[in-house]
Amino acid sequence: MEAATILVVDDEQPIVDLVAGYLNAEGFSVHRAYDGNGALATARVVRPDLVILDVMLPGIDGVEVCRRLHQETSVYVLMLTARTDEVDKLIGLSVGADDYLTKPFSPRELVARVKAILRRSRSAAERSHERPALSFGNLVIDPDRREVTRNSSQIELTPREFDLLYALAKQPGRVFTREELLQQVWGRDFMGIDRVVDVHIGTLRRKLGDESAEAVVQTVRGVGYKIRRRRAMKWTRQLRWKLFMSHLVIVVIADVVLLGTASFMARFGLATTAPLTLGDAAAETGQLDPAAGIAGTFLEQFNVVVQQALLVSGFAALAAAVVVSLFVSQRIVEPLQLLSAVSRRMANGFYRERTTIASDDEIAELSHSVNQLADALDRTEQRRLALLTDVTHELRTPLATIGGYMEGLIDGVIQPDRENFALVLRETGRLQRLIEDLELLSRVEAGQLPIVARSLDLHALLEQMLVQFQPTFAAQEIDLRLDAQPLPACWADPDRVNQVLINLIANAFRYTPRGGSVTLSVLALEEHLLIALKDTGIGIASEHLPHIFERFYRVDKSRARHSGGNGVGLAIARHLVYAQGGELWATSDGPGLGATFYFTLPYAPPLPETAFTAEQTIAAATIVPDIITR
Repeated sequence: MEAATILVVDDEQPIVDLVAGYLNAEGFSVHRAYDGNGALATARVVRPDLVILDVMLPGIDGVEVCRRLHQETSVYVLMLTARTDEVDKLIGLSVGADDYLTKPFSPRELVARVKAILRRSRSAAERSHERPALSFGNLVIDPDRREVTRNSSQIELTPREFDLLYALAKQPGRVFTREELLQQVWGRDFMGIDRVVDVHIGTLRRKLGDESAEAVVQTVRGVGYKIRRRRAMKWTRQLRWKLFMSHLVIVVIADVVLLGTASFMARFGLATTAPLTLGDAAAETGQLDPAAGIAGTFLEQFNVVVQQALLVSGFAALAAAVVVSLFVSQRIVEPLQLLSAVSRRMANGFYRERTTIASDDEIAELSHSVNQLADALDRTEQRRLALLTDVTHELRTPLATIGGYMEGLIDGVIQPDRENFALVLRETGRLQRLIEDLELLSRVEAGQLPIVARSLDLHALLEQMLVQFQPTFAAQEIDLRLDAQPLPACWADPDRVNQVLINLIANAFRYTPRGGSVTLSVLALEEHLLIALKDTGIGIASEHLPHIFERFYRVDKSRARHSGGNGVGLAIARHLVYAQGGELWATSDGPGLGATFYFTLPYAPPLPETAFTAEQTIAAATIVPDIITR
């Protein structure tokens, strides 16, 4: 039997080498790629049976690679990721991945999962037969066409999501355990955890637009999931009908009271002066009863006229109340229903929901406030997820290399030579640097990093910095120069200014190609010193400029080692500059046109030449920036 062909894609070469070593030992034919474009090109040539795919890749990320692979072929995909957040797993599975494995992972488990996936029969799992469409209110599931529609609008589902929904829909009301769903949808050879079902159920609910209380797919706590038909709310419970009935009752009561009062007044002679206007009233209301005109009194005639007038006005009021009630209830209830639905979705974590109410009343103001709240929650959630995701990725990637190589040494797949030991040592150093950066960033953001500011000769400090970096730049044929004359003293902490300059100069070196130049210049402005570091490097696109100082933000989403650090250096530098009373920002004309980083420092105050203790210096560092205009 011919060995299966497997393509391993990861931007970390040690991990590719480790996985390839284990797969080669099992007799598989292994090919390698280190970025998204390379993965697609290799897959079109070798036509692999399975692709082991990292999520964060240079160029095209793993999610997009997976989507394109499934557009061209039915290849199996096993996603490798250092991101443990459910959203990332959900995204990977939603584009057609057959399984996922989180870093750090056991190479033995990876091989076992590969074997289990290859035992499946994709063609058999994807066959469909003539089956009737299933309806659940406005939701229609057509298994023959493999389509799901709601209100005649098609809902895009992946093959796995459709199979899961149809498995539940075939027996509405029955509770399926996760194990039963795994066997029906994923097959008996699936070796993943049952959380895969939960991820797909969450995706289904989002795409179907289910609210928690009226969901088509329901959770049975401690057991599993079921599907049920929606039951419409009784009309007596709807607010629009409550408003209508309240208006109607008010009008009926008003009519009864008016008619009763008029009869009472006419019977007991409480309206004896009214006959003076009887002629006009009769002319307006029609002919009086002939018998009443001959035998009755003027008071009795007045009673008939009043009753007729009240009866006509009562019916007119009733008709007006009906029209007004329907109009008012529609204008009030429908926006409130929309706001309620959006609020429920936000409570369930869908912070990108928005309301669209076009009016100029208080409800429109409430809608605008809800949208503002949703925007703020969405930005906060995105920052939180990005921070957690990037921290775990940065920690898990070196751990995956260290753990995998140690396991390979034990199993004899990796040779115990000097090169492999040096690789493990480099990864431990990488972990140590990351932990130190995270600790420093945490202290800086919390304002716990001491800033010991004093009068500083910035020109001398910059010259020392150039002497330190000159050999490194010369080795890469990059021109590093200082363009500054002797300057007035500034008020700063020399150690922290050194940290900022080292970070900025190192970044300029990393992103400036051979033969380029980096110029450090200083300009004495009216209120502060302006330091500028200009390079002729790869530049920064405009959409990235506002974010490059955020924690863990990187233009290269793959976070490849050759294209940058861990993404916290600029965040640390900005906070260090802020702590000294300055500002830090960047400009660029676009990709390939270089970039310029600026930061400011305040001038030293005209203090007398006095020796200060350490405590006095720290106190001055906190007071002086407040009295100097930035």
